[in-house]
Amino acid sequence: MTVSKQVLAILRFLCILVRLMTDIREKLLEATAQVFAKLGYLGCTTRRVAQEAGVNEVTLFRHFGSKETLIREALAHVERTTVAALPT
Repeated sequence: MTVSKQVLAILRFLCILVRLMTDIREKLLEATAQVFAKLGYLGCTTRRVAQEAGVNEVTLFRHFGSKETLIREALAHVERTTVAALPT
């Protein structure tokens, strides 16, 4: 395999990896919003959110670092998607 083909293969792999990470992040944000809406702050545990999203709890912390950041970003995500869906 030539260098340019290797670089191309690496770039393709990185694109797939970024897409997967984005999908996981979206799943976590949506799961957090659902769990938070049903159970409130205290009931919205990171373990419950990870289970709802179908990921490991460690993955959740790699993406967001803390429960507070996760909930803050999930609420912002809901606001962005709700506003985007409103007719103009």
